[in-house]
Amino acid sequence: HQAEGAGIQGVYPALAGNGFVTTDDPTPAVTVVLNGRAGMPRFRDNLSAQDIGAILSYVRNSWGNQAPVINPEQVREIRGPVSGDGGVGH
Repeated sequence: HQAEGAGIQGVYPALAGNGFVTTDDPTPAVTVVLNGRAGMPRFRDNLSAQDIGAILSYVRNSWGNQAPVINPEQVREIRGPVSGDGGVGH
């Protein structure tokens, strides 16, 4: 998404000034990180709830963006139950 958050048209969307990542409801952004979308890989099984919250909180408050931080509990609620031994992030 580039150092300044401007993205690359047709490749990576801009994160700076992007209402999708700065909306008060963290569900859309968390869901994309968990499940991937349009060529973006899914990170559901690779990142903990703490990691996802920290990454998205950084994005939501960088490059002039201002939005509430996302805590790990919010990510866990959106992620839902994890099968097996509890998995990453639980």
